[in-house]
Parts: sequence; structure tokens; C-alpha cells
Amino acid sequence: MPELVVLVLLALLVVQIPIAAIVYLDARRLGLENPEIYWLGILIPTGGLIVIPVYLSRRRELPRESSTEGEDEEAEGEEEAGEAEDGEAEDDGFT
Repeated sequence: MPELVVLVLLALLVVQIPIAAIVYLDARRLGLENPEIYWLGILIPTGGLIVIPVYLSRRRELPRESSTEGEDEEAEGEEEAGEAEDGEAEDDGFT
């Protein structure tokens, strides 16, 4: 699986880097302000494309929080969500 991830990422970079370079050169040719922004706009998503497959391939190996802390936080989050829903139901603006 990791070999496939590396292969896919390399393929994406092989396509993405030349496209970013073409966009940068075109933006410079057109005289746009800050042509680097357009170049970065194409390259930055590569960061997410690198993180997602690595996370998915190694998520079972990643360190976990202690079970009591995670359960306490989940319970608090559910209570807060329940309170917000109750408040919304009572004040729906139609009364």
C-alpha cells in the first residue's frame, strides 16, 4: 500500500508542478500583481494530498489519547450539542 501511495503522489506532482509553472509564467506575462499567488494556489493543495494518504495508511499505528479522556470529551460535546438543539427548538421564530 505505501508504494502505491508514493506512486500516486509522484504522478500528481509530475502533473501539478508544470501546470503551476505555466500558470505563473502566464500570470507574469499578463502583468498580474503577485503572480506567485496563483502558482501557490495550485501547489498548496499538494500538501493535503500528501497528508491524506499517509494518514489513511498509518491511522491504526498513530498514537491515541487515553480512553478516559476521550470518553469525557465526547460526553461533554454531546451534552453541549443537545443543549443547543433544545434551545433552537424552543425559539424557532414562529411564535
